[in-house]
Amino acid sequence: MINDGQVVAIEYTLKSDSGEILDATTGRAPLTFICGKKNILPQIEKAISDKAAKIDEEFQIRLSPEQAYGHFDKSLVQSMDRDQCDESQRL
Repeated sequence: MINDGQVVAIEYTLKSDSGEILDATTGRAPLTFICGKKNILPQIEKAISDKAAKIDEEFQIRLSPEQAYGHFDKSLVQSMDRDQCDESQRL
């Protein structure tokens, strides 16, 4: 059982409905968070807690846009020149 306050590390692959890989921890450190601190999407934390996931256990979580970041809204996209960003930031 995973309890509030425990540190959890997950490796993940985020895919679109069509199966396109949108993001993944492959080649990077796992995503680490403290359970119960609202550092990740609530539905993901709930699914991990409900699964009482074991080390190296694999499972899938499917989220609707409303359970994640909402539907894409092109009107909210902003463009900016690179020189407006901190040079140390990876873009």
